[in-house]
Amino acid sequence: MSAKRIAIVCGVLLAIPFTTSAEILSAGFPPHSLWLSKTNASAGENIRIYTVVYDSGTAAISGTVSFFVDDAVLAQQQFKLASGDSSIISADWTAKEGAHAFTARIDGLKDDRGSPISISNASAESVSLAVSSPAPPSGMQAAITSAQTTFASTTPIALQTASKIANTAEFVRKSAVASLQGALNKNPKSSGFVLGTSTAAETASSGSLFSNIWEAILKALLFICQIQWLFYAAVLAIVYILFKLLRTYLLERRRPNF
Repeated sequence: MSAKRIAIVCGVLLAIPFTTSAEILSAGFPPHSLWLSKTNASAGENIRIYTVVYDSGTAAISGTVSFFVDDAVLAQQQFKLASGDSSIISADWTAKEGAHAFTARIDGLKDDRGSPISISNASAESVSLAVSSPAPPSGMQAAITSAQTTFASTTPIALQTASKIANTAEFVRKSAVASLQGALNKNPKSSGFVLGTSTAAETASSGSLFSNIWEAILKALLFICQIQWLFYAAVLAIVYILFKLLRTYLLERRRPNF
């Protein structure tokens, strides 16, 4: 074999690997593979962008799908496909008023050995969407929104006021307990008093009817004040009775005289 023929054969053999590595694989985006979750949208709505990638080659591939809105990167999703597989990939976008264009592109493609490869369909066809301005809220929705705003602004004030009232009422209750205990301790007959009980000896030693009645009243009031829920129930009952009396008085005053 002549030297010239040997050189030609060697050149062909050396060129084969480069031709194989530069082969464009049939993979990527199929036609019309980009679509949106909504064809009509208002500003503020959530839109999901979908696409499909496939691999019809003989080796597994991996890469990154980049989603674009008006030529700006929205999101990037990595994928890996075995030979003959396909996958749906998506990204979310909050709609903004105006006309927008969406597309996707595959970058960083590698085969199962980690070698960079080229594919036939690395870019998805663009789709468009016109987003309208948000619809004005209905009367009911506006009323609900207003009520929520009012409630949110007044709740801290109401809670603060309720907390002050509760603290004041608790201070009054504890002060009443201390005062009643002091009044009973000044009475020699009340020594050895046990809450809710009385002794025959105590009754027998009562000096006067008035003293006994007064001591029983003090003990009853102390019993009520020492039990928190009973104290507040009694306060509510008193407030209710006073309200009824005041209401009856006002109605009597408004009644015409004949």
